[in-house]
Amino acid sequence: MVKMSGQLEYGERAFLQDAEQAIRGDVVRALIELITNSDDAYGEVDGPITVRVAATGDAAEPVEIRVSDAAIGLTAEGLEARLAKLGVMKEASEAPNARGLFGRGARDVASLGTLTFKAIRDGKFSALRIDGLSYSFLAVNEPVTPEHRAELGLEQGQNGFTNIVRVDKRITIPSGAELQRKLAEHAQLRDLARRREVFVVDGRKGEFYARLQPPALPATILDEEVPVQGYLPIRLRIRRLDVRSSGSVTPYSRHGLLVKSGVSVFENSWLGLENRPESLFFCGEIEAPEIIEIIHAFDRKETLGGTTRLLKRDRDGLQRDHEYFRALAQAVHKTVGPLFEAVAKEMAAERKQGENLSNAFKVAREALRDQIRRALEEIEDDEPMAGHGDAGIENLVVIPPRRIMAPGSNVTLTVRARPESRGAALEAIVESQSPGQVLEAVVASSTGWADHERLAAIATSVFVTAGSEEGIATIRVRVGDFVARAEIIVLDESEDDLVPPDTLEFEHPSIHVAPSRKRRLTLRAPLDFVGSRAVFTVNGVGTLSPDDGAFLVADPTGRWATATLRYSAPSHPGQATVTAYLDDLDANCSIDVKEAASPPGPDYDFELGGWKDPDHRSALTLQDGRLLIKVYGLHPSFAGVFGPYDDAEKKFQAEDDPAARAVLAEVIGSELAGYLVERDYVKNPQRLNDAVRVLRRKTDLQMRFQAILHKSLRPE
Repeated sequence: MVKMSGQLEYGERAFLQDAEQAIRGDVVRALIELITNSDDAYGEVDGPITVRVAATGDAAEPVEIRVSDAAIGLTAEGLEARLAKLGVMKEASEAPNARGLFGRGARDVASLGTLTFKAIRDGKFSALRIDGLSYSFLAVNEPVTPEHRAELGLEQGQNGFTNIVRVDKRITIPSGAELQRKLAEHAQLRDLARRREVFVVDGRKGEFYARLQPPALPATILDEEVPVQGYLPIRLRIRRLDVRSSGSVTPYSRHGLLVKSGVSVFENSWLGLENRPESLFFCGEIEAPEIIEIIHAFDRKETLGGTTRLLKRDRDGLQRDHEYFRALAQAVHKTVGPLFEAVAKEMAAERKQGENLSNAFKVAREALRDQIRRALEEIEDDEPMAGHGDAGIENLVVIPPRRIMAPGSNVTLTVRARPESRGAALEAIVESQSPGQVLEAVVASSTGWADHERLAAIATSVFVTAGSEEGIATIRVRVGDFVARAEIIVLDESEDDLVPPDTLEFEHPSIHVAPSRKRRLTLRAPLDFVGSRAVFTVNGVGTLSPDDGAFLVADPTGRWATATLRYSAPSHPGQATVTAYLDDLDANCSIDVKEAASPPGPDYDFELGGWKDPDHRSALTLQDGRLLIKVYGLHPSFAGVFGPYDDAEKKFQAEDDPAARAVLAEVIGSELAGYLVERDYVKNPQRLNDAVRVLRRKTDLQMRFQAILHKSLRPE
């Protein structure tokens, strides 16, 4: 028998998936959930999906969004089973091709406002409303009336389902045209919109009516089955874009590979090839049926395909450190390699410096090693260290206080306060931003305060969506008389090297230290451990400072919690193990005290290249663990410096002239100094907290390198 009201039943999986973190105040993200649910309901049957936006006249919830289909519908029992029990997945026998991966789907949309589900199934009408964690039935298997059919847009004898969300006034809703564009271009809906009619109707400012029109598919240049070592093969399709794309790979970018399993699209990605300029010329799909099986196996506590979670908890793609992802990336890289090389030749990227300049680069590399080693030691050993002192519980704090985001990405910030602030309202706004489109949305959680699991504090969340432009913004949160701020830096960067830890770990679990030298050790943990205290012990030679533990603080990138300590080596060789303890977690760092066999830091190389259309005159990239500084000799800023490229001589005509070598010394010195300043800022942001200090630090480093480079690169 159907209960007329009650509390949502929270399953184990749903407990780990917070609805607000899934949606983050993003209407497009919410609509993707509802549209894909309707697509699942249709299965292989044709049928339209309609998104309707209308004004309500209610100041608290001024806009209503409806997503309707004419698929199978649900009875009251079905509504209760599917929508009032969180963490319950569809059975494979019910919908073999349905997504059904997350066990929540449409219910997460309730984080935007009051959510109502209305359905007709076999002549019966039912309606269920969700408000926060409460639900109530408005109708239970009532005989269908013409009014019911009219409201759901159904004909006589049709079944169907309509999701109705009355959106909170804090949420920004794009215009009808912008909503249509974003939905049509989003990676998760492109395929769906090509095979099914999806309409957007906006009645807020006149009637807007349009069908989703995803980007046209370019010609396919590769379509083959690709083996994946240790797993089932995949289907890989590559298409050559008619016009070179630009920017980073995002859910809206034309370039990138859609990683798919069945009808589910998990991400638009180049699986680690994002920094290759050739990636801007291609798009395509990876069809990997095994992904869904691996995800389901993990939920069943089985180890098919790997021992950790493959799908990120926030559903934004696959985990980069999972065994399957690494094998998949390796297979894709091997297959697309020849395509990328062909494009590189088209761009004249194979045109490089001649033999004499190559030899001069080798001399410069060796001559610079000592100065670079000293600069790296200064960065590694600089004071002060993170995580010292008594952290305590502040009146109000945003965690992390500084966060680096990619354009178009979403993050969740934690707001922590003393228990006496419980019940106070949370206000979150963008206090300042430059330029004006750095942030798209900042939304305070509507779920209120919750007790912290480990600390004598309460916590809630703020959801941030980055805009399309790089820049800096300041977010201000207020609770009563208390104010706290967080700095958001939107930067187009690769996150492959910034993966947050899943547990307690040392940044370098094994290191070498020269006798009588000191080395800073960095401990990392998930961001939720900010404010917790770690203690350390050393077994073997050497001493630690501090010796009484340290509180964890937010890393300068804002992606994890961190604490640092200094290890002092004795004057003689030996071994030691430093162990960190935090709650029931521990981590070890093995230390070998011995004379250094080689200078620290990555290897590096220099190259004068002939790419004809670079965006910048030089670049520093990381390839195969090696820093490569590329100077693009055909950039307009070098007009008359290196001369045209001589294919017969395989060199730039003027690259051996003294003036050209002097320019190379200046450009390479600037790139090296810039790289070290960025590394210094990540390690020691307190030293480089304004533009004047950054410029002074870069100038100092560049002057160290300049004389060495001029001497090494001077033509014989």
